[in-house]
Amino acid sequence: MERKEELKVHVCFFLLFLVSHYLDPLMLQVLPAWRPPQVSFWALVVGLLWLGTFALQRFRTISDRFRVMQDRIERLERRCRTLEDERVEQ
Repeated sequence: MERKEELKVHVCFFLLFLVSHYLDPLMLQVLPAWRPPQVSFWALVVGLLWLGTFALQRFRTISDRFRVMQDRIERLERRCRTLEDERVEQ
């Protein structure tokens, strides 16, 4: 995913989390039979695994981009040295 798409998804989930956080006490007042959903241990584990997978994917993408940039810099430095050597020879 692109960064902008990722940002939209994370902002959406964050807003849903905030709404649910503030809506639960109101639901208890409006609907006396309302019981907030409880997060089970396995749901928490799956959520943390998803988060870890996403972070690992993001880390790999960033490290690949870093390697590519390092390679580009090295090639540019070699090219500059070659051009400088050619200019000195002339």
